[in-house]
Amino acid sequence: KAADTDDRRAPVQLMLSQVIYMKDGPAAAIPLAEASLAFAEKAYGKTHPQTAKAKHLIAQYLTEGRELTKAAKLENEVVAIREAVYGPNHREVATALHILGNIEKGRRNYPAARRAYERAVAILDADRGTYDAGLSRGALATVIADTEGMTAAQPIFKRALDDLSSGGKEGPISQRERRV
Repeated sequence: KAADTDDRRAPVQLMLSQVIYMKDGPAAAIPLAEASLAFAEKAYGKTHPQTAKAKHLIAQYLTEGRELTKAAKLENEVVAIREAVYGPNHREVATALHILGNIEKGRRNYPAARRAYERAVAILDADRGTYDAGLSRGALATVIADTEGMTAAQPIFKRALDDLSSGGKEGPISQRERRV
């Protein structure tokens, strides 16, 4: 049996949640992702990458369901776990920061969104993740446009477009996230 132990159940349950998400939406997927989280915490502990992966996916489901306060709490935990495991300047941290920025932007917490996007951009620029930096930079530009106006955001939008058109060493964050 493929999932007879907690360390095997965690990733299987998480993949199953993604299938259910595609079929029935985030509300139906959340219980399966939460089960994956419970299995991951039992098998690996609260600070393991598999635990962070489950929290990250739950946060995305909650975001789509507009439960942004819960999503922000979980994604902040993901950032903390990934920083502890991979270091503060790892691409996995940048991915979580980008998602956190999206959540905070949805909450209209523009200062927090801006901080998250700026940090994601800095990490990705240093890692030469040009395409992904372009995605985060574009999101940052939208926050700046919303808070400071289009004139302030225009050079950042231009740089984001340059980043996106030049490619990079990996595809977009959103594509990698689907493969959790």
